[in-house]
Amino acid sequence: MSAVLPLVAAVLTLYSPAGRMSVDRTTGAVLSVADVAGRDVGWRSGAGGVFRLAFDGGLALNAADFATNGVLRVEGGTRELTVSAVRPEAEVRIVIEPTKDGFDFRGEVTSKSGIVTSLEVPGDLVFDPNGVSRVYFPQIGNEGPGFALHRGFFLRGDDAASFGWGAVSTGGRATRGVFRSNAARNLDLRMDPIPVRVTDEGRRLLDEKTVRFLENSRFAVNRPTAQESADCVLADSDNGPFLCGSRLGGRGAVWRIGECPIKRGQAPDDAHPRLAAALCRMALGTAPGKVGFISLTRGPSRGTMTGAPVTDFEETIRPVAAAFGRELALLRTPAEISAARRGGFAVIVNPYGESFPCEGEDASSLDRFAAELRTYVTKGGHWIECGGHSFFRVLVPARYLSYGGQYPKVFSDWFAVKTAEGVECASYAVRPRPPHEPWKAKEEFVAGWLGCRGSAEGGRLTRRFDCFVAAGSRWRAPTVRFRFGPMGDTLDAYARDNDLTRPLADKIPAAKFQVFKEAPLLKWQSRASELMDVLKDLPVPTLVHVSKYLKGGFDKEYPDHLPSNEERFGTDAEHCAMIDALHRAGHLYSPYTNPTWWCDDPRGPTFLREGEGALKLGRNGEKFKETYGAGVTGWTITFWHPAVRAANRRTVRQFTQELPVDLLFQDQCGARRWSLDFNPASPTPTAYIEGLLSMVEEDSRDVPLATEDGWDRVADSEAALCGIAWSTVPLKLKGGHALNKESLPPDLWEYELIAQRIMHDKTLFFMHDLGAFVTDRRVLAWMFALGYQLSYCTDVRHWKSNAEIRAWYAGLSLLQRHVFSRIAGKRVTYFRHDRAPMLSREGLDRRSGADDGVVGVKFEDVTVAVNLGDVPRTVGGKRLAPYGWFVSAPGLESSALEGEPPEIAVEGQPRQKVF
Repeated sequence: MSAVLPLVAAVLTLYSPAGRMSVDRTTGAVLSVADVAGRDVGWRSGAGGVFRLAFDGGLALNAADFATNGVLRVEGGTRELTVSAVRPEAEVRIVIEPTKDGFDFRGEVTSKSGIVTSLEVPGDLVFDPNGVSRVYFPQIGNEGPGFALHRGFFLRGDDAASFGWGAVSTGGRATRGVFRSNAARNLDLRMDPIPVRVTDEGRRLLDEKTVRFLENSRFAVNRPTAQESADCVLADSDNGPFLCGSRLGGRGAVWRIGECPIKRGQAPDDAHPRLAAALCRMALGTAPGKVGFISLTRGPSRGTMTGAPVTDFEETIRPVAAAFGRELALLRTPAEISAARRGGFAVIVNPYGESFPCEGEDASSLDRFAAELRTYVTKGGHWIECGGHSFFRVLVPARYLSYGGQYPKVFSDWFAVKTAEGVECASYAVRPRPPHEPWKAKEEFVAGWLGCRGSAEGGRLTRRFDCFVAAGSRWRAPTVRFRFGPMGDTLDAYARDNDLTRPLADKIPAAKFQVFKEAPLLKWQSRASELMDVLKDLPVPTLVHVSKYLKGGFDKEYPDHLPSNEERFGTDAEHCAMIDALHRAGHLYSPYTNPTWWCDDPRGPTFLREGEGALKLGRNGEKFKETYGAGVTGWTITFWHPAVRAANRRTVRQFTQELPVDLLFQDQCGARRWSLDFNPASPTPTAYIEGLLSMVEEDSRDVPLATEDGWDRVADSEAALCGIAWSTVPLKLKGGHALNKESLPPDLWEYELIAQRIMHDKTLFFMHDLGAFVTDRRVLAWMFALGYQLSYCTDVRHWKSNAEIRAWYAGLSLLQRHVFSRIAGKRVTYFRHDRAPMLSREGLDRRSGADDGVVGVKFEDVTVAVNLGDVPRTVGGKRLAPYGWFVSAPGLESSALEGEPPEIAVEGQPRQKVF
């Protein structure tokens, strides 16, 4: 009996009407969480304990550190528990309290020395993956709606390629081993492109087309080859050798492209694949053997600092090999790459930029790789590096999967688990934001970070709150709530507890509410007068979206948007006439604006008049430059600054009084990350996002708003979000766009409509307003599955000359008017994404966008079944065509069945064909 007593004394159990929680009486660490029936959720504190602090400068302390080298006390009983911890650096106080639905954690920190930059409460939650059915986790706001992660997501991957590859710095060891010196000079990554000069040797060795391409292009030569390694310079520049080979004392060479194009416009889109192909062509002219192309099994879809996807390199190099009658061998593993280096290959292309595959990451494996590569080159082989600082990072098999991001941009600060026994429990942060005057919220918005991952200790769920607590200051974190109940119920509770309750009907004038729901978005790429020319052919209603009017051009002269650009779009008078004509015809109008940064090159009148006092500042007074392409630069602003507020109010006034619009699109308001701002106009260094929220809250009182991407707090003011689909919907975009399936094995998760379950009844969801539209049946199928509105993009030339475009848009308009309008603004009451039909197909690349199984979803009284695959399937008793659907609602039916054209049947009207 005496041996048992210490164990009992060390555990304290808190009881709630919904369940119970056991904690360590000496450390406050969570030992178990169970529902009222005693079924365990599986959560427990990790080795660090119930909290973790991070300080400016890198110091991190957790509860275990305080217990070991400080003072940590746990006080209280079954109704409330307080953890008090003291060290010379800080004091922490955590209160754990039962609630009717679960448990609350309230944490505060007092800094005693240094600056506290984050607090995690209740610290990492660790669980046994084998006890999990699903972990529900939100996605980053421009990627997708949310995940339902399987237990396998959190287990260790034993197969070398099962979870893909991670890049690990070599500390320069591999680079020095290959070159015996520095491979490259590291210059400013964000530098503007410059011309390059083709050398005499370049003219002798390269084909004429490549020479002309080099001479007529500009490149950001930010990683030029170091002079000591530049044995054969094909193209030089003022920054150093751009296209260059290092002979390593042999007959072959390691060829480098001395550039990291980290932003659009630094190099032509296809520059690196073209140059890699040119180097391959040059080498094959003198060297016998095959062409090896490194394409790892489950490898990254895009290399580090290469400027193009791996597939673009392969597609460009394959015809070069064929032209020389050489075999192109895809090298899938480090062992195959090593074997290729030992013989039979004239050229080996590494498309992963400054990352490279190697059999291991320890010193001996890196040294062995370098020695083998030097031998390969000495014997006449050619190794082509496609960008970045060569051999800077080694690619090694990823043993555990992970996902996470800062909130914002993660859509919501909520996650949940469903156990194998069916117990469901959510953890979410509570940031109440009751009705208030703009710029006068009772509490400042607090940002954070969410993460989930596998580890040797088990699955891990992390929540962090970001802060800036100077010595002598005290700060209270948002409450973290554990709440038992089904996923949909806890998401509803999360929305209520965070005052995310503003309905869609409150954001749009009643007279236009139905029109908004019936109107697809049409991005118009031509002049105002040209839209007037085709207005009679435009299906009613349409939400016309325009950016061509911008005073200085796109991403130029902000915050000044008007007067209208006469050269590109028309005068203000023509702009106004267009708006009047749209309204008379029953259409809606939405101009593009961007109130979140001020532009250079040139600066607009407001920027010139107000100067740089309105710009966001770092702690040392530094300003933050933003670059979005060649010649597109500007600066991050302080939303609180009087000049910024006045400029934005002027824009709103212009588009509500002078050019009255129906929906004001404000770019980046849903895409901005939290950051510190030390501009004196900001009430605190942490108020950057609070200022953004205040701005959209104010503007939404005057005009319905839309923004790019989105997250729940900003979405509460928005009538429309344009995004949340880049990594979900397969799009035909130049350069491609990585899908979640490419980095996260699709058999370990499905999609869950977390974003829509919170906000679908409060805002309209669209694809991105500038770069993603409903262009084919595959994308259209995803719109049914996600509950999105429809959108398209065209200009006057394509509209007038292409009957297929007009017919496609007419079909989209018909679907929007009769079907998607019935979905818009309704709650998600059921959703299931089933990949089983896709996973059972033999020979299919599971990462491909061609197939993603089937979806069943209900938006209140509207039931939708969707086939996301390129083959017919039976779903809900209906044989759906490839990318087909079946929608039913009172008085409505729409379908795309196998062997039949897509149709709409509205009660009391003749059945209509869609396309």
